[in-house]
Amino acid sequence: MGCVASSAVDDGSAVSLKSFRTERVLGEGTFGKVSLAVDRRDGRKYALKTLDKERLRQKNAVKSAIRERFILISLSSADCSRFVTSLAYTFSDACAVYFVMDCALGGTLLYHLHHSFPGGFEEGHVRFYAAQLVCGLAHLHSQLILYRDLKPENTLLTSAGTIMLSDFGVSEALPSASAQTRGKAGTRAYMPPEALSGGWYTLTFDWYSLGVTLYQLLHDALPGEDGLAEAASEEEEERPRRASLSGMRSSAPWATASPAGRAFVTSLRHSDADARLGAGGASEVRAHPFLAGVDWSAMQAGAVPAPFLPARSTANFELHADDVLNTLDGGLTPGARKCQPPAADDADFAECVPWARPASAA
Repeated sequence: MGCVASSAVDDGSAVSLKSFRTERVLGEGTFGKVSLAVDRRDGRKYALKTLDKERLRQKNAVKSAIRERFILISLSSADCSRFVTSLAYTFSDACAVYFVMDCALGGTLLYHLHHSFPGGFEEGHVRFYAAQLVCGLAHLHSQLILYRDLKPENTLLTSAGTIMLSDFGVSEALPSASAQTRGKAGTRAYMPPEALSGGWYTLTFDWYSLGVTLYQLLHDALPGEDGLAEAASEEEEERPRRASLSGMRSSAPWATASPAGRAFVTSLRHSDADARLGAGGASEVRAHPFLAGVDWSAMQAGAVPAPFLPARSTANFELHADDVLNTLDGGLTPGARKCQPPAADDADFAECVPWARPASAA
């Protein structure tokens, strides 16, 4: 899954909505929906993200959609990563912009944290996911992409149990590896202090988010000592129910974590961005004792067996529909208004020309 060869024509101009059969809605958001779609030509399954042009205009989000399109194309044209969602096609019509993306059918880490491992994943599982998340973030950063939305619900699992990062709606392309940007983007509970305070930040933003994500995977709870947990009300409402199922494991968050695991997560969540693990780049993160023994070449190649395989019976999303891809701002509810071509000039979306992933991408 991710970054696979496409049967696309050179520029994608022959691909349209009619090229796909929609099977079901996977998630809905402010600007549209994400559906499971099947390519009528070869039977391949994709996630079809539909962004309603009128809604984008109403919410002043046209530039955001165009930026996401640019980022997805830049991540899918060459040097793809199996740990990052890859765009196969993009096209538009009078009413919507469409992103056809590789689809991971195993659910999200958040789903399995809540339903398969209430109380938290075993540390060996977390080490595996941490290594793959490091690979994914390292790839994004090598392309000068600041992700800004790393969290368990944006981390999909393939049927083979490997991770795939999704949703680049708040990501930003930076001019250099040391460039700074500012603005509150993403989910508050996963944002570093420098972003929460309205200050400038760099790619180290993502390493902080990784620390929060790994803490959550270990303990099925968000860090509370610095007040971040209060930012995720839905997560907090769910915690008592899950804690009762897990024997209140989350009440003693570091009880089952190894010293190396604690040090890894704590270093990633350092409040000083310059002292944060990852400030020196991905190689610094890979070298941490918690990840000692990881065969990075094998991990990059997808040759390391996953410690957990999603049940094949749920690969059709029926049991994952509550959170799989629901954060992708893709929600025209079934039966909603039919598209009416806008009376205004469509110049806002002039950049959304058809595009197809090169067949050589692998």
